[in-house]
Amino acid sequence: HISVEENQTLFRNGEMADETYFLINGQIKMVTQEGYIFRTYGNGSYFGEIELLQQKDLRKYMAYAVDESELLAISKNDFLEVLDKYPTVKSELKVIASKRAQR
Repeated sequence: HISVEENQTLFRNGEMADETYFLINGQIKMVTQEGYIFRTYGNGSYFGEIELLQQKDLRKYMAYAVDESELLAISKNDFLEVLDKYPTVKSELKVIASKRAQR
């Protein structure tokens, strides 16, 4: 369980992709390297899975908290281990991640 303050950065472009996040409450914005805000996540959303599912080592975007937020962080190994036990869920998340990565 992680609590972050308003405007706190969770990860930056180029950092190791070693966790995925589930947003309990708050808002998180995703930003390109050029500074373009392309997605906002709210309560109940998850993010940070694209690089893990596509087996990329480094983050492609920056994520920061719009306001005080609470998140559940799951390590890359734990996330992938759970998905290996549930191949249908893994397949569905890969489709969603692929669509998210194209935007």
